[in-house]
Amino acid sequence: MIFEEIPVNAIDIPHHRDRSEEEFGHLVSNVKHQGIIQPIRVRKEKSERYTLIFGEGRLRAAKQLGWMFIPAQIIEGIDDQQVLLQWLTENMQRVNMSPKDKAINISRLINECGLSIKEAAEHLGMSESYVRKLYAVISDGSEKLKETLDKNMASVAGDIASKFKKKNVQDEILDVFTKHRVKNQKHQKVFIKTVDKNTENVRKSIEKIRSELKQYRELIEVAYSRRESLIPNLEKLKKDPVFVNKMKIYHLSLKW
Repeated sequence: MIFEEIPVNAIDIPHHRDRSEEEFGHLVSNVKHQGIIQPIRVRKEKSERYTLIFGEGRLRAAKQLGWMFIPAQIIEGIDDQQVLLQWLTENMQRVNMSPKDKAINISRLINECGLSIKEAAEHLGMSESYVRKLYAVISDGSEKLKETLDKNMASVAGDIASKFKKKNVQDEILDVFTKHRVKNQKHQKVFIKTVDKNTENVRKSIEKIRSELKQYRELIEVAYSRRESLIPNLEKLKKDPVFVNKMKIYHLSLKW
């Protein structure tokens, strides 16, 4: 690797990241007062131009400040896919990156760089389950489900996208959460697990679940009523020496 000051107008930018005006303004101010603390990284081309790998914000700030040259780390011998891989990796290291942006970048690592979900997770230092969930939302999620990534619902959205492939079902589940004010994520996850993955209609599934719960309650009530009637006789059996000896012979417990 070589470190040099190179002309800012000789650098091509293949990949862009959107920044707010406020964020970019802070960056320009920092570069103006502190200079470039960390050099940008570029790939040297045969045409004496350079392809930016990362450091777009610093480069744009330098241009706005009227700089003619910028300190850069120069790399040779990497292809376009490796340029994208390095750019995405550096981009993912931002502390304030939203789950939605993470999901989009993870999708590019997998679809454009050819990484598997496991490889992407190892490369980024993230758990495989988290990467899998974010990728599921971007690759299989409805637009409504993708929007929940910026509402602290990344894990829940991932569970929905992983289990339900039909986008209308995904949206129906989100509608249920809104209509019935199901805000606790533990409750949301329990609901997702309860609904059949092949359901065509979430509301019908809810009615089926309610019916099953009613049947379970009735069975429990019957069991408790029978228990109350059996207890007196069971207490008598505990005092029956013949019964107690038989229990001991078969190594059975008398816990009731």
